[in-house]
Amino acid sequence: AAGGGDDAVDDRRAGGDAAARADGTRTMSATSALRRAALVAAAAFIPGCASADADGAARSDREAFAADVATRAGVRPPLDADDAASSAALRELLARPWTEDAAVRAALVAHRGVRAAYESLGVASADWVSAGLVRNPRLDLSAKFFSPGTEIESEILAPLFDLVDRAPRLRRAEAMRASAATGARREVVARVFDVREAWTRWHAARRLAAARLASAHAAADAASLAERLHAAGNVAPATFSAAQVAAARLRLAAAEAAAEVDEFREELNAAAGLWGADAAAWGAAEGGDAEVAASRSSGPGDDGLDDVEARAIAASLDLAARTSELDLIAQEAGRAARDAVFAEAELGVAFKREPGGESGFGPGASIPIPLFDAGAAATAAGEARLRAAVARRHVLAVEIRAAARRLRERVLSAEARAAFVRDAWLAAAARRTVDVLQEYNAMQIGALDVLEARRAEIDAQAATIVAERDARLARLALERLLAGVYMRPSTPGGGEAASGHDAEATPSGKGH
Repeated sequence: AAGGGDDAVDDRRAGGDAAARADGTRTMSATSALRRAALVAAAAFIPGCASADADGAARSDREAFAADVATRAGVRPPLDADDAASSAALRELLARPWTEDAAVRAALVAHRGVRAAYESLGVASADWVSAGLVRNPRLDLSAKFFSPGTEIESEILAPLFDLVDRAPRLRRAEAMRASAATGARREVVARVFDVREAWTRWHAARRLAAARLASAHAAADAASLAERLHAAGNVAPATFSAAQVAAARLRLAAAEAAAEVDEFREELNAAAGLWGADAAAWGAAEGGDAEVAASRSSGPGDDGLDDVEARAIAASLDLAARTSELDLIAQEAGRAARDAVFAEAELGVAFKREPGGESGFGPGASIPIPLFDAGAAATAAGEARLRAAVARRHVLAVEIRAAARRLRERVLSAEARAAFVRDAWLAAAARRTVDVLQEYNAMQIGALDVLEARRAEIDAQAATIVAERDARLARLALERLLAGVYMRPSTPGGGEAASGHDAEATPSGKGH
């Protein structure tokens, strides 16, 4: 009976120990589960914080950017406007009288270069957030197969130096962020003043064209009166031909002023980022007299120039290069999150030799744990960089379209002007020389009058050479554009300069 009682006590004690071990196991399991849950929660929460930090930093940078631009340029750029809101705002601005302020506000809404400046702020903000993140810890696993069984080893390693380097890394990112903000401010402020200057040139050209047109009408009336007086025998032939020369020169000046209005209008369209129907929706076109306008529209070289915009876009080598860059940037933006997590993942072979001489082989892997950086900031930077590249390609397309329209009108007006100088001005100057010589032979005027008439005829010959040269150069400039090479204007309303790629056109953000 005593022995049996001892056995019962031992059984109860063993049962109690087993229960205690079970409780301990359950406690350890619960603790482990809590730790795993905390780890999973942290892994889900921290990248979300990184994304929120990137959005908040970009929003803060944009607010500071808008305030500074308003101080420097006198107008506050709109922020966070979607395409529908921007389109509605542009429609409203185009419906108003086209003032300088309306042109500036239209540019801030329509020009994609402004949007690209916004996106550059987003890129810099996302890079700044990414610089402040600690590199993910790494899980190393290996399995080695021995004859008695499989040995599995695992360890988690955290980057120690990355914590030490975090402060210098943040300082560098902050400097780059400040540089990007300065560049964005400069781009938008420059855009504002570009539009103001383009509007001023266009507005002055309209007023000058109106004055030149009035002068041409007065000269035409004078020539008409001289013709009637000459027919009545009250005016000498030289006086009548002089009136014709003066009328021809003033008509040419009026036509040149009208062509300059068209040039400056397209310059303003490009500066404001307008194309298509929007480019024709504002303002009112100023023209020369009806005869010169008709001569220009039906002059030589008019064939096949109606679709120059589409042909220039289709042939553009600059746009083709931008499209290739966009493909590359899109690919890099798509893999930003994957690279942040798996770029450092490694797979290999593990080997171990026991003291007794037995060796084991097996697979080994090193896998980053996306605890601190799940790629949210890198993804935000890649997407912003892609949007900026798309915006810059749109800017280039708008500029090419404006150049196609401008060069088309330049060809038509230059060729019509060359024909007019040759057929009207030079012909009238030659007739005047003949008439003056006749009066000189009749001893009605002196030799100085003959020399003056001859000088005027030589001036008309020189003007013909210049007009024919300008017509040929205008045709070559248009042919160059239609061959795929876009040349940016080097001077306001003047010649063209070779186009280059904007900064941050490449995925690295360093340009070419």
